Amino acid sequence: METALYLVMNVLRVYSVYLLVNVFIEKKEINNRLIVMAYAAFYAVNSLFYLVYNSTVINIATNVIPIFLITFLYKAKIGKRIFVTVLVYAISMLVESVVFIIFNALNINRIIINSGFASDIIMFFIAVFIQSIVKGKFKTFSSVKAIYYIVIVFLPIGSIAIGHFAMRDRGLKTLVVASILLLIDFLVFYFFNEISDSYKYKYEASLLQMQNEIQLANYNEISKNYQESQKIIHDIKKHLYTLSQLSSINKEKADNYRKIIEKSMDSLIIGFHCTNQILSIVMSQKISVAESEGIRVETNVEDLSLDFVDDLDITAIFANLWDNAIEACKCISQKDRFIRVIMAKKNNMVVICFENSFNGIVNKKNNMVISSKNSKSGIGFSILSTVAQKYDGLLFTEHSMNVFKTELTLNSVN
Repeated sequence: METALYLVMNVLRVYSVYLLVNVFIEKKEINNRLIVMAYAAFYAVNSLFYLVYNSTVINIATNVIPIFLITFLYKAKIGKRIFVTVLVYAISMLVESVVFIIFNALNINRIIINSGFASDIIMFFIAVFIQSIVKGKFKTFSSVKAIYYIVIVFLPIGSIAIGHFAMRDRGLKTLVVASILLLIDFLVFYFFNEISDSYKYKYEASLLQMQNEIQLANYNEISKNYQESQKIIHDIKKHLYTLSQLSSINKEKADNYRKIIEKSMDSLIIGFHCTNQILSIVMSQKISVAESEGIRVETNVEDLSLDFVDDLDITAIFANLWDNAIEACKCISQKDRFIRVIMAKKNNMVVICFENSFNGIVNKKNNMVISSKNSKSGIGFSILSTVAQKYDGLLFTEHSMNVFKTELTLNSVN
């Protein structure tokens, strides 16, 4: 029965190796069947030699050599192949050693140790945990992260505890319980990945919608400016003739008339320009919205390269910062409204700072600033915090009696 249990659990260990190898090196564009066949061969060779010889040297060889050969199905140089092979095997050996020492000291059922039941379950969870960190599963939403931490801690412990009590009977019951627990572990992480991806897609969809709305508003503004420019261009000859006549009759009136023409021309120019098209659109549209609310806007924005930031994240950062600042300003009288935007680079960090006037009331929930509108419930700051984490940066807020400051840093070296 112990042999049968080992064969069942070794499936989980080989799958864990697959997860770890996929974390550290990228697969070539090959048929997935070849990948499956390679890992199936690894399972067969490893299991066979372990059961027949049960030698430490042979066990090491039947782990290291197949893993190294499998890496040739991936894109990597020889040095990295060796490194990944050693790293994956080292993780496996470390888990087995720690489990043996701890469980042996606690006098846990020997079949749990000898069959690899406990070590293989723990290795699987470690592999999924590492994959989640490297591939950014934790950078989606904090609610998913909390769920993940609960699962990653309690599921392996629960599986091993159930196995410990079930394996007092070394009959068919033990094998059935182990197989069911193995299936449960796979299903739980399958559904977790699905949920995590759905949060990610929902998050990206909301940003796309926000970006589309901003672009539509910007295009409407461009269309409006185009129509206004057509009127001015149509009348430009008349304006120039009138100006030339006034300059010979009354210079003061001519200067005033020239200022009126210049003001009309200035109104056609979109409020903000930089090399990043998305940032130009977002800034221009939000500046227009702010000024329509009677808010004084000051910008001191360096024309930095933001190539390391996704377009959706640029929208998320600036649209949310602008919306928060505009909403805060709308709560006070027009004469006191202002928004100051600063963006600069300090060493490898891009620093984005928004300062705005507000009514002095700060609403917080779980130490996070939230909107005064119940419908938003702090989503804006939650998104900003998520983006800051994604680029190894920080989100910082402070306030005085009537000025609120939000500072976001992004690491340009990733």
